[in-house]
Amino acid sequence: MFAAERHNKIKQLILEYGKVDVNNLSDILAVSEVTIRKDLEKLEVAKFLIRTHGGAVIREDTPKEDIYLDFEDVPNIESKKMIGVFAAALVQDREAIFLGPGSTCLQIAKNIKDKKDIIVTTNNVAVMVELADCPSCRVLASGGELDSSEYGIMMTGETLIETIRQTYVNKAFVSIDGLNFNRGYMIRNEFLARLYQELKNHSDELIVAADHTKFGTNAYSTVGDLKFADKIISDQNAPHEYIKYFFENETQIFTTYPLK
Repeated sequence: MFAAERHNKIKQLILEYGKVDVNNLSDILAVSEVTIRKDLEKLEVAKFLIRTHGGAVIREDTPKEDIYLDFEDVPNIESKKMIGVFAAALVQDREAIFLGPGSTCLQIAKNIKDKKDIIVTTNNVAVMVELADCPSCRVLASGGELDSSEYGIMMTGETLIETIRQTYVNKAFVSIDGLNFNRGYMIRNEFLARLYQELKNHSDELIVAADHTKFGTNAYSTVGDLKFADKIISDQNAPHEYIKYFFENETQIFTTYPLK
């Protein structure tokens, strides 16, 4: 489990119970007590909690935005930031889009605030918070049950699936955990695999955002073959053999370059 994932889980627990215990967190997150103490120290510096003997309590003045996700510790965050900039450039004024869960879609949200009159449907709570004060964005929070996972805090469940079935968007942006020639696009979460399949049927374009580490890897649930996505956005290190495959099969793939 990455540091950002642990921090999000600690936040969830302390929000629910008001306090946390180092011993219990060590068992729940399957890491050493030393690691937990370092996590609590970072969250204290971020002014989310106050450390106590053997644990921590939530600060009463914790800013609302700090309740949600901090993805800065996520691996390949710089690549994801670049993907976010490029993906946002594909969004046109007055379009309706969907942003899925995870850190890459959050980066897209950070870069669409200059668009005019766009509708953003999302099950990503971090995206909801990010766009809450964007005057030109109409943000529609999807229905469903609140869930905290490795993809952050998101909405899940049958109500969300029904919401997607009753809507239509110009572009649906989603992230995945792996893609390869044998199994196509894959994700570790079975529900998200179903969600992406529904989005495919209710969008003009389904766009996969995936940094280079996702290529050639496997994950638990198959979303669809490599013709499933209409477009792919990756970074400058995307493997050549995949770029060649998508080019030959008339699927647009865009790769980014480092931000100046």
